[in-house]
Amino acid sequence: MATTRAPRPFLVQPRGACFTVFVSLFAAVLALGSGGAAVFCVVSVATVDGATPAVAIPVVEALVAAAFALAMVKVVLFLRDNRRATAELAAVGVDAEALVLSAVFSPLGGEERPDVRLHVRISGPGFEPFETDNTVEVHLYPGVAEGAVLPARVNPANLNFSM
Repeated sequence: MATTRAPRPFLVQPRGACFTVFVSLFAAVLALGSGGAAVFCVVSVATVDGATPAVAIPVVEALVAAAFALAMVKVVLFLRDNRRATAELAAVGVDAEALVLSAVFSPLGGEERPDVRLHVRISGPGFEPFETDNTVEVHLYPGVAEGAVLPARVNPANLNFSM
């Protein structure tokens, strides 16, 4: 017996095309560089005369470089999916409202931007109201407080949304 799960809400943070292209190219260059480093390490181990006790070091370097390359490929795929979801949201999304039920600000510290954890109830035409928690950067929602109503856009098919 197959059961269907309700779609899980997902916050789509729209990013501009220029930002996406720049970060994707940067990640691709890093992935190619680390992939090339992994190949170089493996080839250098294979071409060393005789067995040396230092064989493990280039193998570990190759594994780290390959893992880094995989991480950069995942960044590029995430950005591609984000752009696709942004375009889909613009095309088929409906206007909605996000009522802020709670806003918990992270303490300031270090050089990181402060975050705010928003618990919101999103309602609008064409879908059942839903609640969701998301951590977002404070500068995107300056002065947000409990009880505030934010404009939102929701894809009723998969509950992807933006605020």
